[in-house]
Amino acid sequence: GQTLQGFNVSCIVYGSHGAGKTYTLEGTADEPGLVLRAINSIFEEITDGAPECMSFEAFLSVIDILDENFRDLLVGEEGKKEPLAGVMRDATYGVRVDGAIVAPVRTASHARSLLTQAQIARKEGDREKDSSMVTTLTVRSANTETGESSVGKLTIVDLAGAQLTTKKGEEKAEGHNASLGAFVGVIDSLAASKKKQIDFESSKLTELLQDSLGGNSKSML
Repeated sequence: GQTLQGFNVSCIVYGSHGAGKTYTLEGTADEPGLVLRAINSIFEEITDGAPECMSFEAFLSVIDILDENFRDLLVGEEGKKEPLAGVMRDATYGVRVDGAIVAPVRTASHARSLLTQAQIARKEGDREKDSSMVTTLTVRSANTETGESSVGKLTIVDLAGAQLTTKKGEEKAEGHNASLGAFVGVIDSLAASKKKQIDFESSKLTELLQDSLGGNSKSML
């Protein structure tokens, strides 16, 4: 509901490989996970709970980050797979990956079919546990009576498998994954002081998640 009110709401799952992060988010055909439940909830509110004077447009993007490179998971096997340049700030969608697909979605079932396609694409190369997948549903809301409008984002992140323990002499935890290490650093900085300059550009992951971790955002880790 807060996404429809113009907030950037995020849920980020963190844990070691095999802890159940992906299962929690994806679920099964019979028991949908958190991603689809959250998107269903938004479309139910748009359809059944919103005043008649409100209009909504929803857009889906699914990005994977592997070895500090972006992959657009909404591009099918036969689609164009050009390198993604980097992060940009769009006047409509906020921070997003330049060149990646932002697909208009009108129903929860349409979103589900795109998510299924993305989940299959993520498994290509058999390095799913080393990648972080960022699913974003952007909703533009407009009040036709007052002319007021807002943009909110629901972002759900399946982080790469974390190295939660280290032995003496080994690299620090998350050293195997630059994005994950940078993410932990940004979270520590945010927790330490709201006035401190946060280095969101320390990785592709934190750069993409700027809207979800700072400013007009509500996040759950």
